[in-house]
Amino acid sequence: MNLLKIEIKKIDGRMMNKNLFKSIHITPRLENYPLYLCSWNNGETIEVHSEETLKEEYKNSNLFNCDEAKKTMFHCNYEGEFLLDDYLKESKKSYYLNMPFHSSNMTINRIC
Repeated sequence: MNLLKIEIKKIDGRMMNKNLFKSIHITPRLENYPLYLCSWNNGETIEVHSEETLKEEYKNSNLFNCDEAKKTMFHCNYEGEFLLDDYLKESKKSYYLNMPFHSSNMTINRIC
């Protein structure tokens, strides 16, 4: 699976998309193979991932591979909080579609 990255940069104080395009088409997924819209630092970086691509891309980062990852909670206004690994397991249920979870600098949202 290809990883889709949308790079954003500031131009004259405004956020501008480096790769301008009209739309992204995402083919419907199987129930147990969701996709996630992930953003960091209030939209500075925006990526679409499966669980596998997220883990592969960030396996050596503090997202998965350090003590901080075992303590960082992702919160949702409606559903309490999860560690990222727990969220990825739970979010396979369609109940979690379009329900963003936030940590200090990352938001993850199951989009399909």
